[in-house]
Amino acid sequence: MRVHADFKVYGLKGVDSYIAIYIQQENGDSLKSDNTGYSSVNGELALFKSLKPGYEPTLYEDAQLFLPYDEIPLGNGEFNLRLDIDLIYKNGDLFKHLDFKPFVFTRKR
Repeated sequence: MRVHADFKVYGLKGVDSYIAIYIQQENGDSLKSDNTGYSSVNGELALFKSLKPGYEPTLYEDAQLFLPYDEIPLGNGEFNLRLDIDLIYKNGDLFKHLDFKPFVFTRKR
């Protein structure tokens, strides 16, 4: 699954940071992952893209992050999910919540 994000960053010029996208159920419950390549330190299914904005502000047009479908810990069916999109510091602390984006995930095997 490829996730595309457009956003503008203020206040992070020259700061090592990340866009963090957490995959959640519609009600906000986090999906879990034990794959460190696709999880937060709390075990939440997540994607990260490293940032170090060079300008104030910096516009990111079409930042792309990738999640293999096999990493989504759901069986067959249709699921109402959402993306929780945040900007975080390198240490994981929240800088700014950007948005929630609902989507429908369907798996047929």
